[in-house]
Amino acid sequence: MTKRALVWSTVVIVLVAAALLLPLPWPSALVGTRLENSIDIAAQPPQVFAYVATPANWPRWHPASRAVSGITDRTPAVGESVIETYEIGEYHDTVTWTTVELEAPRRWRFTTRGAHGGSAEIAYSLSPTAAGTHFRREMFYRGPNLAFAIVDRLKLRDINARDSATALANVKRDVEAALK
Repeated sequence: MTKRALVWSTVVIVLVAAALLLPLPWPSALVGTRLENSIDIAAQPPQVFAYVATPANWPRWHPASRAVSGITDRTPAVGESVIETYEIGEYHDTVTWTTVELEAPRRWRFTTRGAHGGSAEIAYSLSPTAAGTHFRREMFYRGPNLAFAIVDRLKLRDINARDSATALANVKRDVEAALK
């Protein structure tokens, strides 16, 4: 390999590495993921809301949630926060979720921003049905760079989708069991 080819190869490798790792303002369509799950629960919206919107319950029903601290015994009001430690695959982290919208018992939306540029938003929407409540959980998260987007497409998205479906089934199980 000539010196010139070696220099160009090195430049290309550095540029590719920079593109993968730099936290640039990539479009959400490229580095973001949206998941939506819903389930019907044989309980009234206030009962379902009280369970899902009380952070102390998260480790009981969400497979990724390991621990919570801060405001955990009630739904945090707009501007208030809860700290969650979670595990997704081999990835562990602690984040601070802050309420940005609250219309109990119909809707709760909360967000977090990671130290390295990632972010996430989760919204719970509850509507009454003849048999109880239709509960919808929407999650949008975006990574800080293209490397995260690749790992998300290869592994994390599937884990998050599976955990989200399991979480809603667990909510249904727990809330309906509490009414018996």
